[in-house]
Amino acid sequence: MKAYNPTLPYSASNPVNSGIPPGAGGLSLGPHLNGTTPSPTFYTVSGGFFYYWNGSAWVTTGHVSSLAAGNMGHGPGCLYNINAPTGQVYKYTGTGQDALLVTIPFGGGGPYDVVVDNCCNFYVIKTQSPQALWCYSPTGVLSNSCTLSGLPSSSAGGGFAIVGTQVVVGNGGGLWVGNMSGGNISFTNITTTITAYNDFANCPIDCGGPCGAPLFVSFTDFQGKVTPLGNELNWKTETSKNVDHFSVERSTDAQHFEELAKVLPKVTNEEYVFKDNDPVKNILNYYRITAVEKSGEQNSTYVIHLRPAALNTMAASSVYPNPAKTELSVMIESVVASSATMSIYDPSGRLLKSVTKETFAGITGMSLFIEDLSAGVYMVEVLDASGNAVTRQKVVKGD
Repeated sequence: MKAYNPTLPYSASNPVNSGIPPGAGGLSLGPHLNGTTPSPTFYTVSGGFFYYWNGSAWVTTGHVSSLAAGNMGHGPGCLYNINAPTGQVYKYTGTGQDALLVTIPFGGGGPYDVVVDNCCNFYVIKTQSPQALWCYSPTGVLSNSCTLSGLPSSSAGGGFAIVGTQVVVGNGGGLWVGNMSGGNISFTNITTTITAYNDFANCPIDCGGPCGAPLFVSFTDFQGKVTPLGNELNWKTETSKNVDHFSVERSTDAQHFEELAKVLPKVTNEEYVFKDNDPVKNILNYYRITAVEKSGEQNSTYVIHLRPAALNTMAASSVYPNPAKTELSVMIESVVASSATMSIYDPSGRLLKSVTKETFAGITGMSLFIEDLSAGVYMVEVLDASGNAVTRQKVVKGD
């Protein structure tokens, strides 16, 4: 894959070969899940870990992937990977290892691909009987479906994309374009010079895709900023008519969230503001908004993080999990590329273990294995490249 910088003239060095990580089996294109720029960007999996393209090199997130990167797609704050033969769909949010979200009744039938819209709904298409395009909510609930006609059956492989109200499918039988009519998508074969098709990358698509709007609330924007009086959160929705309330949630490790407040939906204006006047000091604060539907269904935004203004070029999350048995992790946010050292000490101050890792501009994950340590209380310290303390936290090692 070659990376082209549109701000520079075409030359022998632009585009440049990106050097996809060895063993990478697929790509997804979407908003950055682990940093800020470039966005959108590419993600893949190599050696069991997620990687992203930072504009000049492939960077590991340090997060484990349960599957090879064969059938990926992602949107704002979410990346899905499907094991098509089993129907298992894993979800990655950029804050830790992916997790099994749902098992869908796929069982083969290709194309082995997944498309994600701007609200983190995901779509799969099945060409073996019964043919269908399914839309699932971000929590893995089937929300919409369309029947298909005119599309030949295929056993595996290929890819598909959603462009407006059209669905484009490439498989061993060629390229097919489907148009929506009612609840059916009717396909027509298109003559091209392309002889083989694999997974497709998808441009951003509106919430709901070709099968109509999703049944659940759609977030259109979520941002935050640090102010002298605390952290301010702003979000927008397409509609809140089925929402019972919004739950404003905060975390210091991007893993475990607590509810700060409930915000009632508005009748007309779909823009919301919440001020956290007492954020956790001297550490990264992570936020998300969860819409709780009247039906009980829940739909969350992507996670954002805000760093206290007092922190310098590097900040850290809480160490997690705490208590822990085998491994401790921490998320490092760095303004510039640098390095950090994570160490663990016993109660007497004796250094037991230490690991140093390069950090990139954005978010970098670090881990320390503690399985061989005795149960008890320890101190974890993270230092920047100059030896300045980024964070010091007590942790508990369980039996």
